[in-house]
Amino acid sequence: MSIEDKNNICTILDFEFMTEEPQTLWPMMGSALHGIMGRQLHRMFCIRTDPVCSECDINCVYCQVFNRRDSKNRNNTLPNLYTIYHRGTEAPSTKLRFRISIFGESVAHKDSIIEAVSTGCLAGLTNRRVPYRLTALTENKCKVFSNNPEPAKEVTLQFDTPLQIRISVAGKKTVSWTPPSFSMVMKCIFLRLDELGIIAVSPDLENTLMERAKTITEVQNSLRKYSLERLSVEKYVRRSLSGLHGEITFRGDLDEFMPFLRAGEILHIGKACTMGNGHYMVLHSLHRPGTVAGTDIRDYSDATIDSIKLSREEESTAD
Repeated sequence: MSIEDKNNICTILDFEFMTEEPQTLWPMMGSALHGIMGRQLHRMFCIRTDPVCSECDINCVYCQVFNRRDSKNRNNTLPNLYTIYHRGTEAPSTKLRFRISIFGESVAHKDSIIEAVSTGCLAGLTNRRVPYRLTALTENKCKVFSNNPEPAKEVTLQFDTPLQIRISVAGKKTVSWTPPSFSMVMKCIFLRLDELGIIAVSPDLENTLMERAKTITEVQNSLRKYSLERLSVEKYVRRSLSGLHGEITFRGDLDEFMPFLRAGEILHIGKACTMGNGHYMVLHSLHRPGTVAGTDIRDYSDATIDSIKLSREEESTAD
């Protein structure tokens, strides 16, 4: 029974943008920012007039980052190696802060991602195309998974973006509105670790942990349905991003599960993770915030934390 590192280091980019007049943005801008990044990457690198990557043999940066394909069968898509996290407020503000965490092979295209997001936001957000200018950017690196058990008998998972878990009902995939069991949470984390190629968990160890996860009990639950949708620019249809939002508390011998729960904080779990869904924070009585160069890597939103204001220009000057 073993755990093997694969691509266990991620790059975390914390952005801060500003506009001249206070604006009211959606509390969760992940989907919009995801679309902005994709459109700009397509304009920067794709030689086609339409992004039909399955019919193209050129593996450009747009395809490598935003529309990943199986090299053996280009009709098969692969999970994108990044997550976008934004959790703001409905109050008007001149600032927009969000985080992009990049994993694996996509780290090599970090500068292209920064340029795409920066030019996209400067071109304008919302239907009124209000320009947002990049004022600060902080870059850090951290391990996604650290095999350091923490003492914990009770943990609360605080989902501040919708958790969307799909299940099969009568042969069709549908969103589950039942609060997840602890074993379901662990199943989602194992899936994310595997599909993003972060670590390789031996089957014996995964099966053992999944059996032990069944002994962890739910003691409190305030998860409620949160309605959210996005517009698919590629197909011009609206897609649901709705899911469960709130807190759920589990109790039991949780020490050996804590490294996986910490990894899930960075990776997000469930569907639409790249657009910000499935982000949670781990809270428990022995809570010790994970830090990257002094920045809390879990709790980052307009409402809760001030950015470390290190602009790209200041960073180059410091070097």
